Formats: sequence, structure tokens, C-alpha cells
Amino acid sequence: DQCASPPVETHACNIARIHEDEERHFQLEPSAKTFCDKLLTDPRFQACRAVIDVMPYYEACKWDYCSCPLSGNTNRKQCACESIAVFVKACNQIGNKAAVKTWRDDDTCPMTCSGGRVYHPCAPHTQETCRSVSTAVTLASTHICEEGCYCPIGTVLHDQRCVEREQCPCQLRSRWFQPGQKVPKGCNTCTCVNGQWSCTQVNCGARCGAIGDPHYQTFDGKRFNFMGKCSYYLMKGDNYSIEAENVACAGAISEAMNFPAQSSSEFPSCTKAITIRLGEHIIRLKQGREVLVNGQEVSKLPFTAAGAYIHPISSIFLMVELPNGLEVWWDGVTRVYIDAPAKFRDNTKGLCGTFNLNQKDDFLTPENDVEQDVVAFANKWKTKEVCSNVKEKEVSTHPCDVNPHNRATAEKHCAKLKGDLFESCHWNVDPEPFYDDCLYDLCSCQLDIGQCLCPIFSAYAKECSHENILINWRNDIRECGVHCPGNQVYQICGNSCTRTCFDISYNPNCKKQCVEGCNCPTGQTIDSVSGECIPVGQCPCQLNGIEYPAGYKDIRAGNKGLELCTCHGALWECRPATPKESEEFPKSGGMKAMCSATRNEEFTTCEPVEPITCKNMHNPPEFSPAICKPGCKCKKRYVLDSNTNKCILPPECPCHHGGRSYAEGESMAEDCNTCKCTQGKWNCTNRECAGICTAWGDSHYKTFDDRIYDFQGNCDYVLVKGSISKEEVFDISLQNIPCGSTGVTCSKSVTLRVGSPDKQEVITFTKDKPVPSHTSLNRTIIREAGLFVYAEVHDLGLVLQWDKGTRVYVRVDPKWKNRLKGLCGNYNDDQMDDFQTPSGGLSEVSAKLFGDSWRLQAYCPDSLEITDTCLNHPNRKLWAVKMCGVLKTAVFQPCHSEVPVHPYLESCECLCTAIAAYAQECNIHGIPIKWRSQQLCPIQCDEKCAYYSPCVQTCPKETCDNYMVNTKFNQLCSEDACVEGCEVKPCPPGQVYQNLTSLECVPISVCKPICLQREDKVYYEGDIVEQDDCHTCTCSHQSVICLGAPCTPVPSTEMSTEVPTYPVSVPSTVTISSTYVITEGRSYATPTSTAATTVVPIHVQPYECVSGWTNWINTNAVKNGANFDLEPLPSTLTILNAGSRPVCNVSEMADIRCRVVNTHEHYKKLGEDVECSIMGGGLKCKDGCHDYEISILCKCHMKCDDRHQFFPNVYDCNKFYHCEETPLGPEVVEKSCPPQMLYNPVKQVCDHSVNVVSIVPECQVQPVCDPRLSEQSTSI
Repeated sequence: DQCASPPVETHACNIARIHEDEERHFQLEPSAKTFCDKLLTDPRFQACRAVIDVMPYYEACKWDYCSCPLSGNTNRKQCACESIAVFVKACNQIGNKAAVKTWRDDDTCPMTCSGGRVYHPCAPHTQETCRSVSTAVTLASTHICEEGCYCPIGTVLHDQRCVEREQCPCQLRSRWFQPGQKVPKGCNTCTCVNGQWSCTQVNCGARCGAIGDPHYQTFDGKRFNFMGKCSYYLMKGDNYSIEAENVACAGAISEAMNFPAQSSSEFPSCTKAITIRLGEHIIRLKQGREVLVNGQEVSKLPFTAAGAYIHPISSIFLMVELPNGLEVWWDGVTRVYIDAPAKFRDNTKGLCGTFNLNQKDDFLTPENDVEQDVVAFANKWKTKEVCSNVKEKEVSTHPCDVNPHNRATAEKHCAKLKGDLFESCHWNVDPEPFYDDCLYDLCSCQLDIGQCLCPIFSAYAKECSHENILINWRNDIRECGVHCPGNQVYQICGNSCTRTCFDISYNPNCKKQCVEGCNCPTGQTIDSVSGECIPVGQCPCQLNGIEYPAGYKDIRAGNKGLELCTCHGALWECRPATPKESEEFPKSGGMKAMCSATRNEEFTTCEPVEPITCKNMHNPPEFSPAICKPGCKCKKRYVLDSNTNKCILPPECPCHHGGRSYAEGESMAEDCNTCKCTQGKWNCTNRECAGICTAWGDSHYKTFDDRIYDFQGNCDYVLVKGSISKEEVFDISLQNIPCGSTGVTCSKSVTLRVGSPDKQEVITFTKDKPVPSHTSLNRTIIREAGLFVYAEVHDLGLVLQWDKGTRVYVRVDPKWKNRLKGLCGNYNDDQMDDFQTPSGGLSEVSAKLFGDSWRLQAYCPDSLEITDTCLNHPNRKLWAVKMCGVLKTAVFQPCHSEVPVHPYLESCECLCTAIAAYAQECNIHGIPIKWRSQQLCPIQCDEKCAYYSPCVQTCPKETCDNYMVNTKFNQLCSEDACVEGCEVKPCPPGQVYQNLTSLECVPISVCKPICLQREDKVYYEGDIVEQDDCHTCTCSHQSVICLGAPCTPVPSTEMSTEVPTYPVSVPSTVTISSTYVITEGRSYATPTSTAATTVVPIHVQPYECVSGWTNWINTNAVKNGANFDLEPLPSTLTILNAGSRPVCNVSEMADIRCRVVNTHEHYKKLGEDVECSIMGGGLKCKDGCHDYEISILCKCHMKCDDRHQFFPNVYDCNKFYHCEETPLGPEVVEKSCPPQMLYNPVKQVCDHSVNVVSIVPECQVQPVCDPRLSEQSTSI
């Protein structure tokens, strides 16, 4: 077979000749030539033609002209202009000073601009827009420019037109709002100003809720599930409490349920009743909205007791208004809400959290510690110590996994929350948590499905109505229909203040709230006597507990005299009265033995229902003999430790945290603070801790304020940016790319920019690429530890941590609070406003809208909706659940109480990444977990000298290269959490690693640490920086120290030009003293002489290295007690002048000795501040010194001779030298023995190591580590 000939492409102008008549062709080709000849002849292009071959562009121009498709407003000149524009752009990019700047005119390729933009021949290639004003990352200045249409200076682009910055709109929930427009934010109002939301700062009230099985939401918006079956404090104050009694249920409360005790733990729990305690008064709200006050049933509502007003506000909800301003809503089934006014901020405790806009401390316990685990937190808020604590194993399994046959039905019903019915509310209230709660309740439901389904739907609709979005949903959810009695009507948003005549009369200043349920039609209300709807105008009024009919009038004292008051619509209408109107108008047997004296117990015929315990001893419960049974109680002065069930003295009460007990005086860490147990209470330090933001796996994020969300964006995004001053500014951007067949995205690279554009440092870490060079960075320190690379900016308090894959951690100093933006949130402790876009002020509800707003490139596509990847690969789900289930096993159990496992289970698409992310969170909380194995995400370490560790300290190992500055590194990394990776075995005492690349232990005495780096040249400690026969400059402790001054070369016609000639001072009588001088960054010791000197030239002969100790040398004689003495490493000339036969240059100096002149005492015996080392550049003494002298040990390099063909390498027993013939003559070549063999200096051959070690014991093999490691990960 033969290959087909390549196609012959006919020029576009010639094609015209074939397909068109001759006359048409001859008109087209000359026209193309005439127009395109501008490239060859126009003087505006002359400078470009000198540097670029114009002919390819000329031919392209003609081609475009002839082949231009004529349609619409397009003409042939416009097509040909593209080639001219490309030619000009290529010329400008070369940087020619005569490059074309203005070449377009009315005749040559004019450019028409719209939307207020104007043509610029050379402008920055990025156009500032209303979005980029707040989202663009600060970039270093660039000279790259492009021609085009741009907005005039002082304006920015928005919607394809130029506007003043003040005219920029603000974005919220996928809509644009014009400047000056206002939107509500709770009780505050936000106004659009210069493209940013500016909000009022009024403190608002908040709501806490318990719904369904039950699902809790604190005042600060933190959500959690807890299945305890006891009574728990929702709120607890000094003189009040609100308690929820939870019982076992099957998705909803049913009076017919009667679970056996042994099986109740298998069921979830629901709220059965609410108890409100006000001083000595008790209000109990039961099923069916039944009310008890101090044990007595209240048959008629409204009712007042102890200053509390109890009244129904619709057919669904009952409200209790407490005298302290709290409002309790109860639906008589499983839903309870508590509304707290702003005055309760920072003054709440219980399951409802702390109400301080900081979700991190919502799990504050009565012991004053903050638990991380829901179970440990909620167990501490039991109102009855006799209840058993919930065990983690009881709540770890999702009902849909236990009852998989219910899942399909649950998903079908719950999907309506995310469907069209509630679509109008999705941008304002995120349906996802309600959907999750719905699945939980329906999968565990064993009753009529409506009883489990409707409370969740109703809860979501209630949140929507709070955002002024009213959804008539019950007509579409057949199971949740409502039948209203009498002439009442169903209302989505009824008035909570006008349910009955009594409500209107009791609280005329009532604040209206939206309430769902059956109420009277507008203008009517329920008559308190008949229970029927009547016009509001017919309602009676109340006065001093007496009811007066509508229209009743009386005279009463007012502020300015007598007033006539008339009852109208349940309210009194008063006005000044005229004079005329003023004239008109248990068994105890056998139980004693159960009480143990050794346990400090005693028998009682009336065991208290609630004993005095370590937890309640500071506020002991009241004793009531109403319910008595015989039993044991603690002896006098003793209290019960409910965890151990022992009676102990109050000072012995332990503290509890994370599921374990702490004795008196023991401490535990809580973030960066330390808490000490004092009489059963935690006393904690109050340090402000650093914030940590995390991105891991397929686009999972955790903000500085601990909000966890998913975002599938395929673009570059601002992860975090902040600015305090011109110098204190940084930003970190993340590049996300698709990383699987299901559309998920993962981070590919992360870029850190530090400083203002004129002094900016930039480094980018990219997956599957080596760590880039960072020698040019000054403020940013790069280091590696375990699996991670760190970029740390100490003066900013900033640490970027990257695992060379898809995990990124950012740690910032608390000084950045309220100064950050981006996908990591705003770092103000309140996760509810983390979804702020670049417009600021208001938060998005949707993670998708929030994430898209931080795109760096406007051309990127919108992010994808989050989907369950297991739905696309159902065959993998069982495997994924099984493998990810390791997070719930005993391996990670020590961490469960500190780090909730659920978010990481839900984000387990990338198996090893998700588990590693959870493990690192455990490290951050001080609980390292050794979880990897050969079967699960193994890591291979060099077994000879390293081992896998779940907790590798991040401070760099001490090496020869860094041991002089290692303390500095320790200061920078001391606050890092440890990381997992390969831990290198420690060196023997007195040794350190050579460097971090090849981890070989060497004695500290032979270290040659890095001293200075100048212009890419590295000087080690003791290196000669410059030298001649008159001076020597050595590097020491990051500075250059010089002795003498540079020689001035003297030309000589009598000497051979091959050998240099130097002037040498030869005094007749010389007494030398030295002065320490700093000159141009160098330290010089300059000799001064008392005698005249004569300068004569001498001939410097080449020297031959001779091994051995040199004679003693004293180049800088000083008097005893001098401020300093300096004896630098001598030059070869100095050694020769000392009359020494051993001689060498600095590179051949192996050791040094230092002693006092005359007495010959060792320098260490005198206790003076003396450094004596080769790497230190010789001897240095300061602050009171004797006169010292030095001697050098020369070790010469091997040279070939006829007698020796082989030489041992004295530093490496595996290597040896061999003299070989080369084109330049005999030369010494270094060679290595095979593995497991060493060089035998006696036999002069490679021999087995055991034979060599018997001759040369120093050759005992020491392990040399390969610090590289590999991670084998599995992902789905």
C-alpha cells in the first residue's frame, strides 16, 4: 500500500477564479493586494517590518480578504484587519521601542466601541469591572498590553457598559440590586453603596429550635442531632429554666407506643413535653398542647401564671411569653422553638447554645468546657442524673442504613423539599439540612408517614415565612392537609397577636409574628367565651381581671385629669372627659444492706428523686416528699459523682470532657487554651486562638468559623484574601479542575501572594510537580514535614499547608479577624454570615452562588449542583460505605468526642483523602490516630532509618545546614499541629543530619553550615569569601570577617608574567597591634606599626601540599586582657613564613588547635568567650582575651605516583581512589565498591564488610536514609 499524497490547498483568491467569472476575480485579487499592501508600504509599520518577517502576515491578510464570508455587517476589509492586528500585536510583544501604538484610522481598520468604551491602542489586558473591584487578586505590575475598547479612567465595566464606581450594583442571591436599594437582614437593613452592602449594626434576637427526632438548631445557627432519652436543659438561667423531655419514638410521638425498656435504645427520640421553671412555679406543656401549672391542669386558655402568659396563637402552636422576654412555641407534638431577645446575647446556656454569634462554643457545658462531640455535650445537660448517658454506638448508624427498605420512600417524599414546590425559597433558606432531617425521620418512621413528614416540611415553610416568602404547601402534600374548625381558615402567615379577644386585650403592644395554622379570617378573632369567630369590634376588654363588654365606657384618672375610656375591639380608647361625661359615667425492707458505708452511703426511707451531685451541688435541687421510695443516699457533706456512682467529698469532684474524667488539678487542652479542673469545674485560660480554614478532596471546604460546605467549581477562586496595611496584605487562590468522571472537581494548585504589588512575593504549589524554587523569597519560608509542604509568613501570622495533593490548610493569627474574605469566610466566629460575596454585608444561602462569586475569571462556567456520586455508581456504594466506615470504628474512637465524624463520612468520595482529612483534624485537636495499614491507604517509609508516624512534628530536623538558625525555625513552626508521614530516626548524641536531602548522621564538629548566600552563590561557615596575600575574608555567623586589607598589585618587568607579584611590608622593627574595623559589611583587623616599612616585591612560588600539623601561628599579637583576639585561618604564605613543613590551603585544612601564647594552656581551661573551629574561620575571642596562637592539621588530596595506584577514601569506606591514565596524564578517579562491600586498605581490593570492619572499626556501616516516601491511595 502507498500513502495518499498530501492535499494541495488552493489559495483563496485562486478559488475565486475557479468558481466565479473572470471579471469578478480580477476585481477581488487586486482589491486584496491593494488593501494588504499597507503592511508592506505604510510607514506606520516600518519599525515592525525591521524586526518581524511581514510576508506570512501579508499572505494571511490576502487570504482572509478573499475568503471572507459576506454576511450581515461583515466586509472583506474587516476580515483582513485580523491579520494586520495580529502582526501589530506580535510586534508590540517584542518590546521594540518603535513598536506600533496607533495604526487604526477611518481608512485602516477602524474599531467601533460601544457602551461608553473608548479605543486604546495599548491598555492593560484586563478590564476592571464592578465584580473585579472587590474580587480581583492584586497582581504585580506588568508591561503586557492589548488594544481594544476600554472604559475611561475612573469608570468600570458592568453589563457591557461603563459606569462610575458609585453606580456599581450589588449582587445577592443571583440578583443585582441598584445603588441605594435596601434589603432586610434580620432586624437590620442593608443598603447597596458602591457595589458593596452596607448594613446597620443593631443587635437582633435569635431563635433556637428542636424538631422531629429531634434535630436541634442553636441560637447561633449550629445544627446537631441528639437521641437522648431523658429530660435536658434547652436553656438554663439563674432563676429560670426551659427543659425538654425526650422519649423513644418511631419518627414521631404516638400515645400508643409502649417500647420495652431493653429495646428503647434502638429507637430515636422525640420531644414529648416542655417544662418551664420560673422560680418556684412550674409550667408543663404536654402532648396535644395540654398545659399543667404547678401540677394542676389548665382547662381554659389563655392563662397567666408567675408573670407568664400562656396562649394559643393558631390551631398548631401554643406560645408561652415569659416575664424576662423569652417566648416558647410548642406545637403539642414534637416541635419547640424559643425566641430570645437581643438582651440575652452572651447570657444563655444549655442545648440552645451560647447566643454570641460564635458557633464554636455552642457546646459549652455546665462544667465550663466546650465539648466537640454532640453526645458528650448533651449528656452533661441532663436535668436528672438518674438517667443513663447516651452511648455513641447508639447514635452512630443512620436509620436509612438500618432500614434500607424505607430509603426509597423517604427519598421520594423528602425530594419535594428540593423541588418546584419550595423553589422560590431555595435562595433564601437552604433546604439541604431539612432534607437530611427528613430522610432521618422517615427512615425511622413506623407510624403514619404524615406524622413523621409534616413537622419537617412545616419547619422549612416556617423559615421561609420568616424571610417573607409564603408558600401554600399543604395543598400539594396530601399527608399534611389541615382541616379548620368552625369558620376558621388556614393561613400560611397568620397574626400571632390576634388569635383571641383576650390576646388583643392582654398585650396591646404585641410584636406581630408569622404563624401557620387555622385562625379566624382577617378582621375577626375568637371569642374567649363561645370559641367562635366574631368581628374584632365585638371583643370585650379586660381591666384588673374583670371583663367589660364592647362599647362599655367609664371614667378613670389619666395623666392630665379624668379620662373617658371606651372598650372597642378588645382595647380601651381613652380621651379627656368633659365635665358632663365625668358626671355620667415506698417499701423499705431488705434495702439497708444495699447501702455501703465504705462508699459513704446511708439508708433513707425517702430517697430524693434528684440527689445532690457534683454537677448540681452549687445549685442543689429542692427536696419534695411527694414521691418517696426507700433507697440509699450520700452521707452528710458528701455528694454523688454520677459518672462513677460513688459518694465523694465536693473537692474531689472530677471534671469531664470528651467522654473521660479528669481529677482535681488535672489539665486538658481546648484548642490553644489550657483548662484546669477545680472542684468539678473547668478553669480555662482565655487566649485567642488562630483560625484554620481547610479545603480537601473533591471540593469540600471548612471555613475559619467551622462552616463545612461543598462547592463543585471549575475555575480559579479566591480562597482567602486579607489586608491590614500596605505591607500586611496577602491572598491565596485555588485552581480547581475536574478530577473524575462524575463532574467533581479537585484543587490542582494553590498560589500564595504576599505584600503589595511593588514588593510582592509569589509561590505556587502544583499537584504532581516538585516544590518550586524559593531562594528569591525573603518574607516567606518554605519547609516540609511528613506529607506536607508549608509556606509561612511570620510577620503576617500566616501559614499555608499543602499535602502535595488536594488538601490545603490555611492558619491565620487572630489579628486577621473581620479582615478576611473568600471561600474561607470572613473569620468573625459567626459561621452564619460566612457566605458573603465580594459585595459584602449580606450572605448567600446557596454555597453555589457564594462560590461562583469568588471566581477570578469571568469566563469560567457556573459551578455544578452537588450530586450524590454513589447514585452514578451504585455498585460502589457498599464498598465505599464499608471502607469509609473505618471512621466510625474503634480506630478513630478517641477522636469522636472532639471532631464530629459525619461531615467526613458524607465527603468520602475520595477515600484516602477524606480519612486523612479527618485524621489531620484529630491531630489539630491533639489526638493523633495511627490508621494506615498495608490494606488501607498505605505509606511506604525507608525501614532502615524511618518509620510511619501519625504525628510528625513540623519543625525542621536539626542538620549541618540549619543548626545555627534552627531556633528561628522552631519559633515559626512551634504552633503547628503535627502531621502524619515518615518520621526519621534520631541521630546518636552529638550528631546531626548532614542535610534534609540525604539524611546521614555526622558529628556536629564536622558540620559546615550555610553562612551566607549572595547572588546565587552559597558560602558555608568558614569559607573564604575573598583573599590575597595581604588580607583574608572568611564567612562566619552570617557575616564576613576580614583580616588585613586588599593588596595593591605592583607591575614588574623583571618577573615572569606567569607568577604574580605582590607588595609586602618589611619593617625594620615591628610591633603589631590590631584595630577591629567594619568596612562595607566586612570586619577588618588592621595592623598598625611603630616603625617605618619598606615595600619590596617578592616572588610567590607555587607550593606543594604536605599533610600534618603546622607550626604554631600568631598573626595578631595582643596584650592579655585585650577586648578581642582574632586568628583567622592562615594563607599558604603565612604557613610557609612560620617555617612549617606541613602546608596546605583552606580547602585542605581538616582540624585546628588553639592555645595561649607562652603558657600553652588550652583555650577551654580559661573560660573566655572563644570560638576555635575550621568552619568558624579560625579563632575568635571577645570581651577580655589572652593572646592566642593556632596550629592547623593539613590533610592533602591524593595524587598519583608510581608507588601508589590505590588509596582509601578516609571519609567513606565504600569508596576508594584509583590512579588512571587520561589524555591529560595520570589522575585520581573516585570509585565505589559493590553493595554490601567495603574497600580493604590492606589488600587494596573491595572486600566483605565484616573483613574490613575487623581491620578498620571506623567503617561500621551507619544507615543512610532516603527521606522520600510514597502514598498509595484509593478513591472512589
